[in-house]
Amino acid sequence: MYTKEIFKSSAAGSVLTAGALIFVLVLINSVSLVAYDASDNMTLDVNISQLAAIEVLPTGIVWLQIVPGSNGTVRNVSVKNIGSYNMTDIYIDVNTEVKENSNPVGKGNISKYAAGGLMLFRNETSTIDYFPLGRLEWNLSEVMDTEVLNLGAGVKKYAHGWYRLANGNEYLWKLENGTTPNGTWCNSTSAVMKIKMNPENSTNYNRDLSLATSTGSADAANADWTFFSFGSGPLKGRCAAAYYDCTRIYLYKYDKANGFKDCTSSAYMATANLTPGERFDKLKIKASIPRGTPAGNTKQSTMTVYAYIA
Repeated sequence: MYTKEIFKSSAAGSVLTAGALIFVLVLINSVSLVAYDASDNMTLDVNISQLAAIEVLPTGIVWLQIVPGSNGTVRNVSVKNIGSYNMTDIYIDVNTEVKENSNPVGKGNISKYAAGGLMLFRNETSTIDYFPLGRLEWNLSEVMDTEVLNLGAGVKKYAHGWYRLANGNEYLWKLENGTTPNGTWCNSTSAVMKIKMNPENSTNYNRDLSLATSTGSADAANADWTFFSFGSGPLKGRCAAAYYDCTRIYLYKYDKANGFKDCTSSAYMATANLTPGERFDKLKIKASIPRGTPAGNTKQSTMTVYAYIA
């Protein structure tokens, strides 16, 4: 009996303790419900700084082991607006003319070539044509066999060379100095540039520049360059800038820097507004290696993308 009474007392205590806990929990819950009946507000505002900024991805591209006379794998390029302004009138400049500062043709040394001069580029609106990113074609050192230059009267300085494509087509061009205002130089709107309509091939040299040529329109000139555009032939839709000393031509499409925008065929890579956070994502670039290009590593080039605030 004694043992049982102790057990009952313990059990009763247990019941009492449980009841007390239940009361406390109910009390705590009641206090919490009362607290949620009150509220207050805090306003939140953010001001965004003015920032003009774009990002080009990827930050670098390498092509390896490309066989002369072929194109490298097409790579995607993206231009993203990472700032807070709408951006527009986007164009591209590549430093080919800085890196490739002497004639590399026939030297057998690939380190004299700039990588930028071997690139072709396509924007979002062009679904077929690729254009030179910034290619130099240089004067030949001598007149070739069967070549007919057909120089104009009084020409004192000229250049002639090949526009060479990776598919094996090579088009002969010539450049003649202007008569005004720079005398014997090629930085004049009176300078003349022509290119053969047909490429040289195994059955026809196509070296007679008096026949079947396309003549460029000299759109403008400055101290360093004359800017030609072509309505037909292999340079149709492309710009050819002739250097003042008649030693070379520079081929491009999407460069609007300084005087280069004065070529009628030059174009912005994009003119639509690029809003913050958006990107132009269907841009294509590929290395295009003409036949007869030496093996090894070219000089590294830099492609710079510019944009204006809309």
